Amino acid sequence: MDSLRIDGEGTMEPSIPQVPDRSGIAAGSMFSYEFSLCQKDLDDFIALSGDSNIIHRDQAAALHSPIGSMAVPGMLSALIFSRVLGTMFPGHGTVYRSQSLKFLAPMYLEKRYEARFVVLKIELPAPPDPNNLSTDHSKPAKVPIPRATITTNIFDMKTGNLCLEGVATVFHKERLIPD
Repeated sequence: MDSLRIDGEGTMEPSIPQVPDRSGIAAGSMFSYEFSLCQKDLDDFIALSGDSNIIHRDQAAALHSPIGSMAVPGMLSALIFSRVLGTMFPGHGTVYRSQSLKFLAPMYLEKRYEARFVVLKIELPAPPDPNNLSTDHSKPAKVPIPRATITTNIFDMKTGNLCLEGVATVFHKERLIPD
């Protein structure tokens, strides 16, 4: 299992994630990834996104929010899906097509979480209709690329509670084995 590691200053160590077995991925394949988020991750997210909502930066303001405590922004926690799908499972070469998200429980800095991925299905889109092909021969012919539907869930490792659930659709030319 691959994990983000936190160094002594509370930032993620720069590292290239280890890629799991490069064999094909089929329906039913699973992958999990342990991680935590630190203050630098939050600061970087705020700087990049512009989401400076005070309830994510000020404990007093957070106490009066619907959550009642200072939690990390939901979209920051969801970024782990992009990291895993794009670099590990299926890995480099993945094209993200869609992602649904349901934020079920707040997530906090410095707590341990596990992102879990399960491939629900892999489909090979139908080839283009030969009667509707473009006459522009300067472009290469489109070859159908396998499309995977993958559950994307984050669990609190201490309580086992499901914090974030979703489903992603991704394309990958080489690693996905159609049903």
